Amino acid sequence: MSPLEISLLGFRARSSGKTGFAALEAMRRDHPVLVHGLYTYLSVMALVPALITATAIGG
Repeated sequence: MSPLEISLLGFRARSSGKTGFAALEAMRRDHPVLVHGLYTYLSVMALVPALITATAIGG
C-alpha cells in the first residue's frame, strides 16, 4: 500500500519504506497515471500564484 496525502501546502508520500520523492519514484512503477496526475496538479498549483503575481505587477 502506498499512502499519498495531498494538502494545499504540499504532499506526503510513502511507499516501500521510502518517503518523499523516492516514494513517488516507487509509486510511479505501480500507479503511473496517479503520479502523472499528481505532477500535473502540483505544476498547476505552482503556476497559478506565479500568474497572479505577474498580473499584479504588470497591472
